[in-house]
Amino acid sequence: MAERDILIYELIEVLGSGRNVKKHDRWDNHYLEWNYAIEGKTIDGRKLRVIVALKKGTMTLVITAFELE
Repeated sequence: MAERDILIYELIEVLGSGRNVKKHDRWDNHYLEWNYAIEGKTIDGRKLRVIVALKKGTMTLVITAFELE
């Protein structure tokens, strides 16, 4: 997420304390899995949306992240 100036610790922060926004969840027909939208704020107040897919076991794949206005 370097092109959007989002650091890994900010992603972890939002994933740990953010909330799922179900209206932005999407089914991915190609990978046959759900992509979940998590929104939250970083410690410096930036509001982010992080899109993730939950993989087998305990792995979470970050698909994209961007700042909300």
